[in-house]
Amino acid sequence: MIRYDKILFSFWYDDVSGLTVIPVNKWSHVTLIYDLITNKKFIYLNGSLEHAQHSNGSLSADCVNLTIGCRKMGKGAAYDKFFTGYINQMLYNSRVKNASEILNDATLVTYHRFLSNASLIDSGPNCINGSWGGGAVSIPSGIVNQAIDFPTNGSYFQLSGLVLLGTSSWPLSLSLWFKINSLTETSSIVYLSNAIQCMEMITLLYNGTIQIQIFNGTMNNIILGPVMHIGIWNHIIYTFSTVHGMKLYVNGSLYRSIMTTYSTNDSPVTLTFGNSLFNTSCGYLNQQFYGSIDEVRLYSRELNATDIVQLYTYP
Repeated sequence: MIRYDKILFSFWYDDVSGLTVIPVNKWSHVTLIYDLITNKKFIYLNGSLEHAQHSNGSLSADCVNLTIGCRKMGKGAAYDKFFTGYINQMLYNSRVKNASEILNDATLVTYHRFLSNASLIDSGPNCINGSWGGGAVSIPSGIVNQAIDFPTNGSYFQLSGLVLLGTSSWPLSLSLWFKINSLTETSSIVYLSNAIQCMEMITLLYNGTIQIQIFNGTMNNIILGPVMHIGIWNHIIYTFSTVHGMKLYVNGSLYRSIMTTYSTNDSPVTLTFGNSLFNTSCGYLNQQFYGSIDEVRLYSRELNATDIVQLYTYP
C-alpha cells in the first residue's frame, strides 16, 4: 500500500516503509519481496533497493483472496481507502528474485531475439510483441541464433505502444546488433513516431556512417558515428539521460556524447526498424535499410559502461 506518499509493505503492524516519495502522474515500478529463509522483507523502487528489514515473526498465511485498489480495516468492515491511479503488468512469483532480475523487470521494456519459431515474440517482462511486413523475414545467421532481415523495399519490423519512450526527459537505452547487406542511399535503421511526432533515431548515411539524433523541443541534436562496413555485425547502443545527455556506444566502447534534453508530446510512440514507411508528414521519404538486425533491447534507464560491455561481450 501507499502511506504518507511512500510504499508500505505490511504484515499487520509488522511494517517496512520505502524511503522515496512516489511521484504523482508518473509511472513507478515496485517490487515487494518476502524471503522466508532469512525472514526479511524488501522494497525495490524502479529496480533499486529502497529498504530491507527483518520481520518480527515468520509469515503464516492461509489461502486468501487478493484485493487490488482498496483495503478495509478489519473482518466484516467495508472496503475503503481506495487507490486513485493506474496499475499495469502485475506479476506474482513464488520464489525470491535476485537484484538483476528485479532491475530487468523494472527497466527492460522489450527484448527481441527474432528466433525462427517466435520471430515477433518479446523475450522481456512486458510481452510487447512486434509486427512485420513488406518482406521482412527470419534468417538463420544472426549474431545469436536467428535474426530479422530486410531484403526488399518496404520491409520493416515494428513495436507499438511504448509509453516511457514517448515521455519527455525519461532515460532510455536502445541496444541492437546490425549487419549491412548493401548500401544505396541514406537508410532508416530505427525510426520513432506517433500521430504527431516523428524522428530518425538511428540512421545509416549513404557512405555507411552511423548517425543518431534526439529532439530537444526545438531541433534534432545529432551525433555522427564511425563508418560501418558491409557484411560485418556491429553492436550499437543509444542512451539518453538528463544527467549525461545522449551517448553513442559502438562495439562496447563510448564513441561520442553530447549534452541535450529530450522532448516529446508525451504520448505512446512506435519504433519501426528497417524503414521510415513513407512518413512524408515529417519530411522522411521511404528510407529502406537493406540488412539484418538482431538482439534488440529497449530499456527505460541509462545503461552504464559495465552493462554495455556485458551486452557486447555476451550478446
